[in-house]
Amino acid sequence: MAAPQNTQANTFFKSFIYKPTRFERFSEHSPRFWLGKGKWNEGANHWSRSNGSKMGGFVPDTNAKRLTKPQWITHENAQLNHYIIRSRENFEFKRGRPSASANVDRYSQDFFEKFNRNDEEDRKAFAYASRFDPIHAKIRALPGMEKLHQLCCAEYIASMCEKRGDDAQADPRWQRHMALAAAARD
Repeated sequence: MAAPQNTQANTFFKSFIYKPTRFERFSEHSPRFWLGKGKWNEGANHWSRSNGSKMGGFVPDTNAKRLTKPQWITHENAQLNHYIIRSRENFEFKRGRPSASANVDRYSQDFFEKFNRNDEEDRKAFAYASRFDPIHAKIRALPGMEKLHQLCCAEYIASMCEKRGDDAQADPRWQRHMALAAAARD
């Protein structure tokens, strides 16, 4: 489930950065402080939208860029689904905690209503399953990777249970992840 393409919730974006060493650092949405050869916004030194058109108004030495206007949202050649709100349970787990990017508790009811935009089904990513699945399987087959993955999932469930005051060991999801971790090879 996803938000319709031109909804306000989609105005925030993430960046894919070609040759990241040409920047000093990265904010949560865009690169910062140009170190590359040539001037920024000349020749190939510019930022592009996913449809290839040049994005203006960004100067990496003076401002970070993290959102655009709804009319500039395009998923022609690339789309990244961020899922800031995965579920009500996940949101309640975050509530009362500082966010990773802003370091303040922004998880209010207004935040939930603004970003909980699961209005339409979006199955476009499944078109890449035949390319994704073998790579994903290869990564999970690395020694210890599957066990680590399952333990991380169990810890996530345990943390949500702890915040609610529930016993994680009674949660079927925690039990399943722990069993899969025990069965995984080191």
